[in-house]
Amino acid sequence: MAKVKSLPEPVYIKLPENGGSFVASFAEKDNKILIYSTLKINYPVYSVEKYKLLKEMFKGIIKTNNSLISLEKTSGS
Repeated sequence: MAKVKSLPEPVYIKLPENGGSFVASFAEKDNKILIYSTLKINYPVYSVEKYKLLKEMFKGIIKTNNSLISLEKTSGS
């Protein structure tokens, strides 16, 4: 058996002018790890200036997806 030692912090990234958003949260319930994630892209095309911000948002998404969940071994029954 194992128990959760640590979970990543919640993440909320929002683009200006309602350009899009990314939300991620992590929780433990009934010995299960719950991961909630949503991505909204609100425009079909982004200008060069807005694309830079979109690219930064995706860097944040990748960083979040690479976050570690630490587990600790426990004596099982």
